[in-house]
Parts: sequence; C-alpha cells; structure tokens
Amino acid sequence: ASGQVSLAPSRRSPPSHTTARRALDVLDPTRRAAPAEPPQPLGPPKAQVGDQRTPRAPPATMYCAISGEVPQEPVVSRKSGHLFERRLISKSLAASDGVCPVTGEPLAADDLLPVAADLAVRPRPLAATSLPAMLALFQNEWDDLVVEAHATKQQLHATRKELSHALYQHDAACRVIARLVKERDDARAAAAAGTGAVAPAGLDAAVVDALTKFWKTASKGRKKRSFPKLTPAKAIGSWTAGSSAKFLGGAATSVAVDAASGATLATAGAAGLAYKGADGSVLTAPDAADSGVFLALKGSAPGAAFATAGGGAVTVWTASGGKLAAVAKIGVPNVASVAAHPTGAYVVALAADASWCLAGVAEKAPLAAASSTPGETASAAVAVHPDGLILATATSGPDGNLVRVWDVKEQTPVHSFAGHGAPVTSVSFSENGYHLASADASGAVKLWDLRKLTELKALAADGPVSSLAFDGSGKYLSFATARAVTVQDVKAWKPLAELATADAPAAIAFSADAASVVAATASGALAAFGA
Repeated sequence: ASGQVSLAPSRRSPPSHTTARRALDVLDPTRRAAPAEPPQPLGPPKAQVGDQRTPRAPPATMYCAISGEVPQEPVVSRKSGHLFERRLISKSLAASDGVCPVTGEPLAADDLLPVAADLAVRPRPLAATSLPAMLALFQNEWDDLVVEAHATKQQLHATRKELSHALYQHDAACRVIARLVKERDDARAAAAAGTGAVAPAGLDAAVVDALTKFWKTASKGRKKRSFPKLTPAKAIGSWTAGSSAKFLGGAATSVAVDAASGATLATAGAAGLAYKGADGSVLTAPDAADSGVFLALKGSAPGAAFATAGGGAVTVWTASGGKLAAVAKIGVPNVASVAAHPTGAYVVALAADASWCLAGVAEKAPLAAASSTPGETASAAVAVHPDGLILATATSGPDGNLVRVWDVKEQTPVHSFAGHGAPVTSVSFSENGYHLASADASGAVKLWDLRKLTELKALAADGPVSSLAFDGSGKYLSFATARAVTVQDVKAWKPLAELATADAPAAIAFSADAASVVAATASGALAAFGA
C-alpha cells in the first residue's frame, strides 16, 4: 500500500544500509536529531603503534584499622598512617581521651586527614547473590560468634580462678598476720604481768622423738591388750544410783578418776578442789581450779599426783601425809582446762581463746604453743588421744561449733568436724584409738571416725549434755544430762542403763574396768552409779 514502509528484504537484492536507516527514522523520529555514531568494534581496543600507555589497574581496596571493613568516610592518621572510619575513630578517641586504638600513642582529631573516596553504592559480594549463599554466609558468621563466645567464657573462667586464688592467698595471709599479732600481744602481756614464759616456736627434737617412740609402742600394744575384769553389759543394765557426799563449796566443773588407785579428783572453779584418796580420805584446797587430771609422775604413788588449771596457771599437786602440796606452777594466761599427756611427762593446757600449749612437767614451762582462729573461744575441756600425737578441742566462733583435731608435734590443725548446732560441751577419745565422741548443749551426741574423718553415729539425749566419757576399754560410752546418766554399748549402739538423778551431774568419768560411773554434780557433791 502507498505510504507504508516495508521492512521485509527484497528477494532480488539485499537492503542497503541507507534503506535500513531510513526505515528506523520513520519508526523513531528522534533518531534524526542525534548524529549517527560509528560502530564500536567488539573486544579490547587494538593498541596503536607507538602508544606507550599501560592499561589502568583496578583501584585497591583499603580497610578500616578498627572494624576491618571498607570505610564510608575514610580518614588517615598523619602520625601512624593508619586508615579509619571517621565515625569509629571519633568514638574511640572520645572514650580513650585521645589515644590511638592501634598504636596507643596520643592522637587528636586534627591529626586525621580526610581521604577522597568513591561513595557509590558498593555491589553485593559474590557470596550474597543468592539465598543459599546468604544462608551459608549467615551460618559462618554465627559459627564465628559461637566460637568467640566460647573463648570469652573460657577466659572469664580462668580469670575467676585467678581471682579466687588471689582471694584465698589474701585470706590466708590475713589469718597468719592475725595469729602472729595475737601471739605477740599475748607474749607481751605475759611478760609484763610475769605470769608465764613465752613458748618456743616448735618442739625440741628430743621431745618429738619421745612422742614418736611412745606412739609406736602404744599403737602396737593396743591390739594385744585385754580387759578380763571389764564389767559385762548385762551387769551395767542393773546399775542404780548410789549415795553421794558433798565435798565442794560450789558447782563442780570437772571430775577425774585414777584407774590404778581409784582416787577421785573434783574441781569447782573459784570454790577450789577436792581430792578423795584410795583410802576414802578427802582433802580440799581453796585454790581456783576449773579442770583437773591425774598425772603419772616418777617417784609418786599411783593417784598421788595431779594437775589443775585455773588462776592463769597449771598447778601440779601431790597428796602425801594427809596434805595437798603444790609442787610446780606453769604460767598459762587465761587457762581454762588441762589434760595429761599419756607419756606422763607433759600436760596440755587449753586457754579460753581456744589456743593451747604443750608444757613439760619436769621443765615447769611451756614447750610449744598453738594459736586458734581469731574470734573463736573454747567451749569444752581439751582431750588428748591415747597415742599422744593428736588432741581435740571444741570451739565456737565465726566458723560455727567445731571439734578441731590438732597435730601435737607440729601444733597445726589437721581436721575439723562440723555438724553440731549448739556449742560443744564435751569431747572424749576412745581407748581403741579410732573414735572421737562429742556432745553439745542441744542434746546431740556424735561419734566420729578418725580413720575416715566422717560421722559414724549420732544420738539424741533428753536434754543438754554436760559431759561424756569413754571407759578404759573403749566399749562403753556414758553421757550426762540434767536428769540422768546414760551408758551406751558402743559396738551394739544400744542403751544399757539410764540412771535418773535429782542432782544434775556436771561432769562424769568411768572408774577402772567400768565398775561404776562417778559424777560431780551441780551442788558440789560426788555421786557414784554402779552395782
């Protein structure tokens, strides 16, 4: 048709370039205004002859020294030459008071020079052009975060361990300093008052050898000992309360029975002491005595020598010719109780602040001393193990109500038994060497295993326990409350006798072969429970 432009090529001859351009001009009139551009060759341009220029390399990417990313507003430090993101380096300088986060040198905002950069939108990385690739990218970032969190937790755990170790060392150092200060103050007070001598830092080698030899002999011979005259359990079941006689002017504080002679010693604090010999004669002394124990002194008859604690000293007494004589006095400030060492050559004195010392009877002076934890007080009399190498003290203080076991040779605590809910009132070692008994003011009686360092048995009395004691064989255990004296079979753990009394026993002790239980009462009387 006329007026129409045909774009189909003729079969006779191909269309020329001019014809094609005219057809395009008809379809797009704007093409007439723009000049025709010469066709661009495909592929890289050919190098011209004599052209010495090299192709330009793509620009190198620079990263922020803080974030490790390409900065959007880069600045460079004129001092170190490091590149930073302006936003990050400004916050870092404000937080660190003008210190470079990389070099640690002073850096001011004026030292940062802006860098010209192309702020065009950066293309996505090749790994983030598809959903699977993005998920893999996110997973890698998550894994890195988990690894970093784990490393941070490990570092935190190590820091906590170092901190706890440092705190433990600080606490130990404070305890040592407090102990040394206390020892210094006690020594100064004793020297100023002239009431005692300062104990040396440790035991002499000869004393240590004597203690070790006795321990070896006692531990080997313990299993070979027999008690043919020991009172049988059935006989104890028929015991009754015997007669009592008042010998003391006040409430009793301790009682001791000499197994070899049958002599009895009772103390009553400021009211003095009473000694009942094997022949039944009674001797008294007004000297203050809070605790007493029999001694096996050379040259003295069995039961004729004993020691008392009170008035700031340990006094050694002898009974002869119907009289009591103080033959030696060992100054121990604030002494509360005394126990005889099984060797017979030493005594252990416990002070009110739970510190103790080993004193020689012949030397008439302390040989070694041990300090207690600051704030602790002694709540019961001291007890010495039959082998002589350990002793037990009962303390009340910041750590609770404890029964502490001490090494006599080293004067150091080796273990503490915890579990009493009230102050411990009495402790006693069994003659078998394996058990330690303790009782408290709430009526709890506990038996501790010295081999496993665990609680072996727990009993409940009908009231506060004032005293407990093992017999000489270690088979029976007796404890006293305000209303009764109870005797237990240690192996079978059954009560053998419960002996009611109107006069509250303050202290009890077994006689030889468990023939009876002797009690010193709150009224100052001596009572016997037996057949």
